Amino acid sequence: MDDKFTYGLADNLMDSMAVRRILSLKLAGQCTSADFWNSADEDYFFYCKLNMIGDDEDFRLLPLAEYLTAIPCGEEGYDAFERYVREQYGISAAQWRYDIFVRAAGKYIDGYTPAQLGRIKKFFENRNLPEYDCLNADEIAAGIFRLRHKVEASLPENRGYAAFSGMWYDIFDDLSDELPQKKRVSAKELLALAPDPAPLSAEQLGFVISVKERIEKLL
Repeated sequence: MDDKFTYGLADNLMDSMAVRRILSLKLAGQCTSADFWNSADEDYFFYCKLNMIGDDEDFRLLPLAEYLTAIPCGEEGYDAFERYVREQYGISAAQWRYDIFVRAAGKYIDGYTPAQLGRIKKFFENRNLPEYDCLNADEIAAGIFRLRHKVEASLPENRGYAAFSGMWYDIFDDLSDELPQKKRVSAKELLALAPDPAPLSAEQLGFVISVKERIEKLL
């Protein structure tokens, strides 16, 4: 099927200077998107291999697409960004993320088929599903990454990746065992596994909104 990602698409993206610049931006605390992406790639690989779902290239490309276009500050941050781009630009956060992915890929976007691009667009749209199929590699990727972002938002201010991993892996270890047995999991149930972060300050909300300009100026 032509929607299957082929070998090298993730590597091609990493050849893009725009991609590397975006991944260097701070996402939470003192961490960059690249800090989180590297471990998300490993976690997703582990989950999919454990449950015999997905394909080898999915394990690299979907986490990269996620963190290349990540919106900081968890659920509250995503909701604030969604309101902002809808009110100011008439698009959804998912559409903005897809557009950024295409622009960041640059000349390498020609390596994707229309079906592959449609799959990536759907992956961004899956973020807000009310429930996720635990044995569908694309759906559960969106759910797992959504939960990761909530944990990232719970990081103490100016703490590094070690603080995140200490919180995250206690959750992920249980998640890897429990989700396949459930078959489907609601977004509410999934997000309940992580602590609720403190409400965002005005400064943090400004940081969320600034993501659009900070990413786009690097393209």
